[in-house]
This record gives sequence, C-alpha cells and structure tokens, in this order.
Amino acid sequence: MAAVKKVAKKAAPKKPAAKAPASEVLAAELGPAAAVWDAVIAAVQAVVSCELDWRPAKKLAFGVYAVLHKKDRNLVYLLPQPGAMEVRVMLGERAFGLAMAARLPARIKKLAAEAKVYPEGHYIQIAPATAADVPGIVKLLECKLERFPKSGSRFSDRKRDHQKSAPKE
Repeated sequence: MAAVKKVAKKAAPKKPAAKAPASEVLAAELGPAAAVWDAVIAAVQAVVSCELDWRPAKKLAFGVYAVLHKKDRNLVYLLPQPGAMEVRVMLGERAFGLAMAARLPARIKKLAAEAKVYPEGHYIQIAPATAADVPGIVKLLECKLERFPKSGSRFSDRKRDHQKSAPKE
C-alpha cells in the first residue's frame, strides 16, 4: 500500500508592510479628523493589546492604510482620507448577530445592517465624524472579540444540563 504524503497548508501571503507616514504628514492629510484617528487607536488598544501596521494601497489617495491586529487576526482597518478618515471592521455571522442585538448608536447599526456581505462576514464601513462615534466602534470590536464555548464542548453542555436539572419553584 502506498504511503499518503500529507502536504502542509501554506499560509496566505501577507501584504508587504509599508513605511509608516510621518505624524505631521498624517495629521495634514486627516485635518480635523486627526483627533478622532488618535481616539480610535487609543480606544481599541485599551480593549485589546494590538499592533498598528501600515500597508500599501494603490486605490487610496494617501497610498497607505493602517491595520490594528493581534497576531494574524486583523481587528480594525483605518483609512486616512483628505480631511476625514474611515474605519472598517469585518464581522463574522455570530459577531454580526451580537452587534445587531447590542446597544449601538442608530447610525452605526444602520451602517452594519447595510454592510456588504462576503463569505468572511459583514464588511462594515464607518466614517466617524467626531469622537462621539468611537464607543460604537469599540462596541463592534467587542462583539468581534466575544468568545463562546464550542457547541460540543463540555463547558457548554454542562451549563445546558445544569439549566435542565435545576429545580423549578
């Protein structure tokens, strides 16, 4: 019998890292949105320890965009635009369900409901106008990071079994 050789899966190639723009150049591009940019980064890093990387983007006027990520998991994309910025978050089905059930600002919930759906999940694009939009972005991130036990795990079964056997009063 012939031996079957296992082939290791290759990881998807990462986009090459771009050089981070000088803070003065970034502030000039963002204009009044520079304060919101800093607030989003600070708020996300307060929720989860993550790194900020820059990646090239030919379609953007600025030429690069930022990604906040933890290890290989991209959490939030930040796109600088002239006088503004855009935040993009990809939510899987479970995270999207949590986000729609969560207390989000009406504007962000509407953007989430209208988001494009890809096989990876819902691609939500938000153009935060003020720092008041930052808590909604953080709430989306918290929904993305929410963890549940797997359906077949002993922990999820134990909780369900405990609820069934609890005496009714």
